[in-house]
Amino acid sequence: MDRPVPWRRLDVAHRVLCLIGPVSAAAMWGTARFLIPWAEARPWVTALFGRPCLLRSVTGVPCPFCGGTRSVVAAAGGAWLEALLLNPFGAVLMAIAPPIGLWLALCAATGRDLGFSATGGFLRRRVNGYVVLGSIAALWAFRVVTDCCLGVG
Repeated sequence: MDRPVPWRRLDVAHRVLCLIGPVSAAAMWGTARFLIPWAEARPWVTALFGRPCLLRSVTGVPCPFCGGTRSVVAAAGGAWLEALLLNPFGAVLMAIAPPIGLWLALCAATGRDLGFSATGGFLRRRVNGYVVLGSIAALWAFRVVTDCCLGVG
């Protein structure tokens, strides 16, 4: 089995892939910090784009990602505790986006691997898939408990 060679040169296609990370992180932070609060202050925009969660509308039970947008906006505004209570996934996403974006920007700028190839092997392992599914199940349980028992949601 071939192991990735550390610090190897990236081809152009992989450098472009590396650029997607920092651009996505910057877009997420900018949207959460500026665009969503701007839109929420204008009722006509909220009426056009505000979509309720389909699962919650049908069953009354929140999905694992209910409160995610509000969590991301709270984290971008510096209210980390509120973000964690609304949806831990949103707060974690906002916390890990800058370092991962910086790492990928360094990969793209230097043209070096810097561990980029190793992520493919990590993502292909079945155990990691179970960890992701288990995390989503735990997040869903958290959302149901906070929504039903604590009234956060």
